[in-house]
Amino acid sequence: MQIYKAKVLISKEAIKHNLKIFRRLITPKTRLFAVVKSNAYGHGLVAYSKIAIPFVDWFGVDSVREALAPQRLRHQEA
Repeated sequence: MQIYKAKVLISKEAIKHNLKIFRRLITPKTRLFAVVKSNAYGHGLVAYSKIAIPFVDWFGVDSVREALAPQRLRHQEA
């Protein structure tokens, strides 16, 4: 019996591109909210948040502990 392992490859450039597209589609007053709950659905909350910070206004999380991770990143970027 063979066991197959799943692997996810995430392109930082694709994430940036997609977030830029979202920004262009919404009005300047509209807030963009990135949902990174549950460790960014298994993609890595901190890794994804580092990429998304310049493009989003808010992060959606499922716990206080998760809320603190992107918040700390945002302050480090400033």
